[in-house]
Amino acid sequence: MKASVIVLSWNGVAYLSNCLKAVLSQDYPDFEIIVVDNGSADGSADLVAERFPQVRLIRNERNLGFSGGMNVGLQATQGDALVLLNQDTVVRPDWLLALVHAFADKQVGIVGAKLLELDGRTLSHAGGYVEWPLALGRHIGVGEVDQGQYDAAADVEYVTGASLAIRRTVLDQIGLLDDRFFPAFYEDVDLCWRARKAGWRIRYEPRAVALHDEASSTRHHWPSRHYYHYRNRLLCVFKHLTPTQILAEFVPAEQERIMTLPPDELRAGHVALAEILALWQVVTRDLFTAGATDADVARLLEALRALRQRIVQRQGGDPALVAPRPSKGAALQDHAGVALADELLSLWEVRERPFASQVPLLGRWIVAFRNLWNSVSTQWYVRPMLSQQVQFNGAVVRALLQLHTNYWDDDALLTLLAERCGTMAARLAELEARLAQAEEQLRLPKGKTHE
Repeated sequence: MKASVIVLSWNGVAYLSNCLKAVLSQDYPDFEIIVVDNGSADGSADLVAERFPQVRLIRNERNLGFSGGMNVGLQATQGDALVLLNQDTVVRPDWLLALVHAFADKQVGIVGAKLLELDGRTLSHAGGYVEWPLALGRHIGVGEVDQGQYDAAADVEYVTGASLAIRRTVLDQIGLLDDRFFPAFYEDVDLCWRARKAGWRIRYEPRAVALHDEASSTRHHWPSRHYYHYRNRLLCVFKHLTPTQILAEFVPAEQERIMTLPPDELRAGHVALAEILALWQVVTRDLFTAGATDADVARLLEALRALRQRIVQRQGGDPALVAPRPSKGAALQDHAGVALADELLSLWEVRERPFASQVPLLGRWIVAFRNLWNSVSTQWYVRPMLSQQVQFNGAVVRALLQLHTNYWDDDALLTLLAERCGTMAARLAELEARLAQAEEQLRLPKGKTHE
């Protein structure tokens, strides 16, 4: 079985040489290596190109997150065993052989490795499980000294994406990684959950061993890790659980958990819930597909708002309603500040742009034709909307540099941006759905001609 190893690179110049040397030293006879660079700014891609010419390099223009970056690599593979690997790992010589050997069992769809910390003794992963009813992803054996207690292969609920092998047939059946779990957390839980639903087994293979510098990839976003974890856990819950499970089991447990959270996690939960509520139509799409009713979704919305209110009570008030503090330094009221605020507010909302024509006589027919075409395909205005989002993102960065320190309350600004970015993402998702539907309609007449 040919194997394809995909190493995701993002500002990993300190890790890539050791990682790739270890992969190239594998004793497996037939494999390729693909490095997908997620828009690194530290020369990671150039290092790979110069020092490892035998490795296929794909350069992404920007950071697509773990799922998005790995999906680029997965779609470029030629093997039947597709292996995801973090840049901050150093694999042992028989790692790949052990992973692929596990696929000798035809019911095994995904295989994960034993991961040790850099000391080579402390376990960080021997398989994973989802703690119920809070839906918290947990690694088996984490923090324990490896004394062989997890040296038996076993079926598990999920394995970490830091070192994960999946059959191509499984990927073809269940689809790629879900890039809604940006930039990281829960994409591996979701992938394994979907594979198990499709009837495949998830296997922990202790003979496949790697050292892993845990959390180095998220260290760049370390202050935001609680937010990403909270948001993506909610996305996973709403993707896989029924309304009854969420309302009867998850929500009560989460209400109790909120009462024990420290301030930084409360803040992260508040911002994450603001975004989820803004993304509500997208979040509930999977529920409706699974048969949820309007009444179910209405109760879930009320429950989610109640969770947010519980956090607000713990915080002693809603930070989104806190009055702005007096400015210091450059005032928002100056010309540059006013222009910046106006730019942010004018760009955040996606608007459809009507067509017009200045051509005499034929103008109205041109407009009518374009409008008719737009009713079939949204591609005419997808591009300007995406361009507008890029402009919006740039305005957000500049706004953060000035407003965050000079005027807005920290949590108020974060909540505001989460709500508006969530709304933007929801509208773009709606456009993508409309485009897919339109493309399907365009194919229907061709199908009818073959009847």
